[in-house]
Amino acid sequence: MKLIEFAIEKGAELLSPVDESSIAAFENRHELRLPESLRDFYINAGGTEEFTDWLWRIWPFSELTTLDKRIKKEPNIEYLDGHFKCPDLKDYIPFMDALIEAPLYAVCANEKNSKFSEVISLAGDSNPFLAGPIVTFDEFVLILEQHWEDVILPNSISEQTSGGNVG
Repeated sequence: MKLIEFAIEKGAELLSPVDESSIAAFENRHELRLPESLRDFYINAGGTEEFTDWLWRIWPFSELTTLDKRIKKEPNIEYLDGHFKCPDLKDYIPFMDALIEAPLYAVCANEKNSKFSEVISLAGDSNPFLAGPIVTFDEFVLILEQHWEDVILPNSISEQTSGGNVG
């Protein structure tokens, strides 16, 4: 399932699409490239309003920035378990949250980084409850589709098939 299909299925109000030149300008400014699935989402919808009881929100394109810049604005955001070794915060773009950034999801958008397309999770409290990473953006969407009502997502789909805790 694509992110836009997930949002529509869950009743999200979609914002106006973003033109390709605006996306390209953002990518050039930050020297990054959105994974194709996220890029396709913004070409078809500029983000969403909050939706469902968990207040999911796919950020409006106009709010996208790099994770290092976001953390400077919100210093209470803490890395979740396993992400203290995040290779380079400027490579990650926060794009979605639930429950007012608890959690906040960011995707690696640097094609030169071996973690390109990986989705990591962050929280603004002292007892984070979500671990990661989720290896690819498409895997994140699949897990989101299956577990969106829990907000707690598994580390990866491999845990689902190996009997790990999936929420």
